[in-house]
Amino acid sequence: METVFLGLFLFGTLFTVVSVVLGFAGLELGHSQGGGAHGADAIHAGTAHQHPPVMHHPGHGADAAQPSAHQAGDHGGPLPLLNGSTLLAFVTWFGAAGFVVLRFTGLPLLAALAIALPAGLAGALLIARFLKLVLAGEKVMNPAEYQLEGTIARVSSGIPAGGAGEIVFSMGGRRRSEAARTVNGAPAPRNTEVVIIEYQHGTATVQPWSEFVRRTPPAAPSAE
Repeated sequence: METVFLGLFLFGTLFTVVSVVLGFAGLELGHSQGGGAHGADAIHAGTAHQHPPVMHHPGHGADAAQPSAHQAGDHGGPLPLLNGSTLLAFVTWFGAAGFVVLRFTGLPLLAALAIALPAGLAGALLIARFLKLVLAGEKVMNPAEYQLEGTIARVSSGIPAGGAGEIVFSMGGRRRSEAARTVNGAPAPRNTEVVIIEYQHGTATVQPWSEFVRRTPPAAPSAE
């Protein structure tokens, strides 16, 4: 029976090491394939003409302060006990405890099982607790929070006629800056409040807020 316990322990340990190595390898592969373009910028570069601008101030207001539905209540949920990681932890700790008891204490098999089972459960509970903390810290990204079109910004470096300048704005709770041109090639002095009309190839096309308001028709009343 010592051999069985030892086999379970070695299997669990080896499988854990292999899983960790493969996980790091997959992470490095993902970074190498995803390098060269920012996720949000790459998305907007391909979809700049598909959606009309919707006015919003990212990172401000009551909506930004509220957690998303995927985040709320994660801390109070049940422990993720039935998954591969917790089962693997149970097998590893169960095998290790059973082997140590039979090998070094001389206790009978029933006593070894009585000790190994709680040890396995303890290992599974520890891993489940760790997974719960990890899952509770995850944030599901809302694409609307990273949509540049419709974002209100401020010109930080004056935009010359037919040229490019720079704008600053808040996005996802962080301050960002982007190169910018005006929609009609007109100049926009520093501190002008503008609206991002579209975003392509790392440059935002903007329009002064006052012009945008004048050209935007009022919303039609909804039929009830």
